[in-house]
Amino acid sequence: MQTDYLIVGQGLSGTWLSYWLVQGGANVLVIDDNASSTASKTSSGLINPVTGRRMVETWMADTLLPFAHQAYQSMAAFLSHHAESHPNDVPLAFITGTTITDFFTAPDRRLAFEKRAAENDQYLHWPMSQQHWEDHFHYNFGYGQVCPVYTVPVQQVLAQWRHYLGLRQWLITDTFAPLHLKVNARGIKYQDIAAKAIIFCDGPHAQQSPYFALLPFALNKGEALVVQIPGLPEGPIFKKGLTIMPMGQQQFWVGSNYAWHYDDAHPTAAFKTSTEQWLQQTIRHPFTTLQHWAALRPANVERRPFVGMHPLHPNLGILNGMGTKGVSLAPYFARQLAQHLLHGTPIMPEASIDRFQRLLQR
Repeated sequence: MQTDYLIVGQGLSGTWLSYWLVQGGANVLVIDDNASSTASKTSSGLINPVTGRRMVETWMADTLLPFAHQAYQSMAAFLSHHAESHPNDVPLAFITGTTITDFFTAPDRRLAFEKRAAENDQYLHWPMSQQHWEDHFHYNFGYGQVCPVYTVPVQQVLAQWRHYLGLRQWLITDTFAPLHLKVNARGIKYQDIAAKAIIFCDGPHAQQSPYFALLPFALNKGEALVVQIPGLPEGPIFKKGLTIMPMGQQQFWVGSNYAWHYDDAHPTAAFKTSTEQWLQQTIRHPFTTLQHWAALRPANVERRPFVGMHPLHPNLGILNGMGTKGVSLAPYFARQLAQHLLHGTPIMPEASIDRFQRLLQR
């Protein structure tokens, strides 16, 4: 079997890389085991332009937000146009604009918001009333609003693109076996598949890669609950330390934590207990826990993606290290890598793995 590019992994990175390559006229083949507990499938799907206690803008927010908005709309339109890929009459909607209602957990958090809003109110705003949510939440220090933010139904995006790949026989549902990969100057061969290049979009698995294990990964574990909360409005996203994000039908995603020390990738009783206690103290509605998710995030020390081709093996590449920002980072840097593969255009130096050239040449 011959293809242009073999892609390992169909999370957000693998989905977007294969999409942009297909848009560029290339043939692709994606290998993915369809695991249920991955960072992409358990993510909130939130694109938030500010971060941290000081409410600073996220890296490249002014570029990534409009790009992501256009990219998700583009993919939705593409799949809606291909009726066999999307048999429903209702057009797909892969991205929605909304607002975060951010309840301050302490006076210093309110002061930080006030300071940042005074410096630049592009994303931070004061609501008309500080009492609007008193029937639904317990809060003592008021709240601010973050807008615009976007939400993406990640599981739907991945499932729709997977369906499209499957219809065209561009998908292999299997676990990638590194021992079967052969790399030479002309390309790569994996089992009976020959390709110009192979790109690893396999999240935390890259930390054990014989080619990319030396990259400074810093995996962390995140957990979230899916809860039913009758009576809680499904308009904005709510944040008070943890995030409460509407999923439809009175269901909400509640999370997430950052565990740097963990025994495994499975859900923990401790997180479930502490999050349910937090909900009892935060909302004025009864709730029912429906699901408990956990996954390892492919984060890294620099908090910048790993994008590009191996310095010793130019037909072997990586798109990884998105951390918690994969919903916004993956579309942008997947397109950069696709353009690099198709046309030789440069990759942004801050994201290119060329910055680790000496490390990868060991």
